[in-house]
Formats: sequence, structure tokens, C-alpha cells
Amino acid sequence: MDVLRAINAAKQAGLQDYRVEVAPDGTVSIVVGAPAGSEKRKRRKLNPPAML
Repeated sequence: MDVLRAINAAKQAGLQDYRVEVAPDGTVSIVVGAPAGSEKRKRRKLNPPAML
């Protein structure tokens, strides 16, 4: 029942890209983000840390 409440809350909030997760302890979470495959991830080149 909590999962349905989470889905309804996401819909009422106007969220389009989300998923509902249930943790082993029963915690229900709404995870919001971009849909998979909507945009290729841009890889940033990271500079190596400076040597001290």
C-alpha cells in the first residue's frame, strides 16, 4: 500500500522521471532523475591530484 501512495505522490507532484524503491527494512523512496538513455552521459576529464 505504501508503494501505491508513493506512486500517487509522485504523480500529484507532476514528476515524470522517477522510480519507487523499497529497501529491505521497508523504507519506501521516490528517486527522481533523468530517464535512462535520454542523453548520453558526458564524461569529464578529471585532473590528477597535485603532488604535495
